[in-house]
Amino acid sequence: MKRALLLMLLLAACGPRSKQVHLALQPPSTNNYPSYFAQWLGYFHDEGVDVEISQIAGASKVLEAIVGGSADIGGGVYEQAIDMTEQKRDVVAFVSLIRSPNFALVGRVKSIADLKGKIVGVSSPGSPSQVYLNHLLTAAGVPVDSVSATTVGMGATAAAAVEHGQVDAAILFGSAITALQARQSEAVILADTRTVDGLRAVFGVDDYPASCLLAREGWLKANAETARKTARAVVRARAGMR
Repeated sequence: MKRALLLMLLLAACGPRSKQVHLALQPPSTNNYPSYFAQWLGYFHDEGVDVEISQIAGASKVLEAIVGGSADIGGGVYEQAIDMTEQKRDVVAFVSLIRSPNFALVGRVKSIADLKGKIVGVSSPGSPSQVYLNHLLTAAGVPVDSVSATTVGMGATAAAAVEHGQVDAAILFGSAITALQARQSEAVILADTRTVDGLRAVFGVDDYPASCLLAREGWLKANAETARKTARAVVRARAGMR
């Protein structure tokens, strides 16, 4: 019996080990819940991957972690993959998580045109939220350099910046929008991509690839099976959220 137990222990020790994956994410929000739920519900474990999540404030910082190699995979947006392609960088999107950017421009003014000369909050400099803001300003005929963009983070901090008058408007995501509306009924939705009509008004489409998982193409090729397992776990979590 002792010999049999010893043999079982030795076989277990020599068996295949889980591949560790370093995953960089912004704090939990509607846009990245599938990745967090895959961790919390044990889906990564079920696939045989050992995922270590690092929380990083700002999508641009997540991208820096991927490019710099401190993260294998990062939660970002499709626009970042396009930007990396233009810069001839080795970063691609390999999982699409939601079909809308899920953002709204919420302010204390009546229209986007009124933002000229005002202060607008974005999650961080050069982040997708600033790209969205610039798109909205340009579409409304407002010079981008006539508006001061300032960092307000995401979630509660961004909503609070609008609520307390620290900014005249801000790009908010997901639940932060409804939370602000509940506390401040006079807040004005200047643009909203959470609905099909709003998405069509902003981008002219009904389906917009937004939040996704990004990785270096070289890492994906070298770790194809690990990437597939990681993707399956996240997609499984996303399916359970519907």
